[in-house]
Amino acid sequence: MRRMVFNLLCGLLVLLFFWSGSHAPKDAQDQFNLPAFARLPIKDEGRIKPIDTVARNLLKTLSGRQSCKTEDGDKRSATEWLLDLVSDRPEALNDRVVKIENADVLSMLELEDRKGRRYSFNEISPNWDALISAAQAARFRTASDRDAYDHQLIKLTDALSEYRRVISAFHSAENQNADHLPRLIPPQEGSEEWLLLGECDDSTRSTFMALLEAYQAQDAARFNQALSEYEKLLQSRSAPLRNVRLEEFYNRLNIFIKSVGLYLFVFLLSCFGWLSRKDRLLQCAQLFLWLAFIPHTLGIVVRMILSGYPPITNLYSSVVFVGWGGVAAGLIIERRTREKLPGTGCLIGSVVGFITLLIAHSMAGDGDTIEQMSAILNSRFWLAVHVVTISLGYIAALVAGLLGVITILAGSFS
Repeated sequence: MRRMVFNLLCGLLVLLFFWSGSHAPKDAQDQFNLPAFARLPIKDEGRIKPIDTVARNLLKTLSGRQSCKTEDGDKRSATEWLLDLVSDRPEALNDRVVKIENADVLSMLELEDRKGRRYSFNEISPNWDALISAAQAARFRTASDRDAYDHQLIKLTDALSEYRRVISAFHSAENQNADHLPRLIPPQEGSEEWLLLGECDDSTRSTFMALLEAYQAQDAARFNQALSEYEKLLQSRSAPLRNVRLEEFYNRLNIFIKSVGLYLFVFLLSCFGWLSRKDRLLQCAQLFLWLAFIPHTLGIVVRMILSGYPPITNLYSSVVFVGWGGVAAGLIIERRTREKLPGTGCLIGSVVGFITLLIAHSMAGDGDTIEQMSAILNSRFWLAVHVVTISLGYIAALVAGLLGVITILAGSFS
């Protein structure tokens, strides 16, 4: 009974850990309803997603982070940052969100080498022409002739081009026929074509623009009213809102990053359990490995629902799946070897889960991780059978290698 109560308390503690920071604040008339704006649908790169996802992906591309800080040091969400930009608030151009890692590029742009190496658009703009010229010269060089300076120039200008592409979608007069722009307006009943802001009817366009104008004026009541009217307009169109809301909640939950912390905790518990030879620590490690594995699994399931495909569709999802398989193997090994080598499976599972999710996090800055599949790969059977089978081979090799290392270490300490 005591053990059951302890397990339940640990489960509640982990639930609170994952829930923290994920709940949307309650609506208030004197506050901007940013969560509702974050849930608005947009079609970009062939996929329907919430504005929150577009904002997060853009901010990750520019700065490697999903949030930013104002000049005063206040933390802001990606959605709030994007809303500042698209509503033409001048303060947004002073936010330090552009990461420049190469010292030579900083020198060319006449920027100081500060901690974090993040800079604002206003700091970069005086030397914009020099940046474009240098980047064009870098692109003319062959890949083998490019150095770190060239790669940083290309990466920086690509990120700034992505910024201009996304921002243009929120201005009704710009690039109305550009196929590469995100599309804000869902199709009418009987149609499948999403529209740019400049292509829709006057009523829809004026309602959305009123929303941006209210935010620019920092009028929360008018913003919330315009947002409510726009949501009613969406209901008259064939907008698939269920998955959009699910994805916005998935973004706020941030499952995989929080799982990294749990896997690290399991690793430390396992190490202390081995060194102190205390079974209770190893039992706790196994419990918390399960408590990390469950949300890891749920994260993969949600991604499958959102994409409509099997778990592996790109390199990011492959790394996440390999990590999941390694943790599952660790749990099986722990159950099989807990009499002779207790803690072995927990060590394997925690190491694989921690490392793979960290690697996946580093890949998230390349853009949308739930991307639309290209035609040549658009086969659910091939993805479910061939790709998953190959990944199972990666899992087996990774787990076998770690099991061998741990067995050797255990023998040397015995």
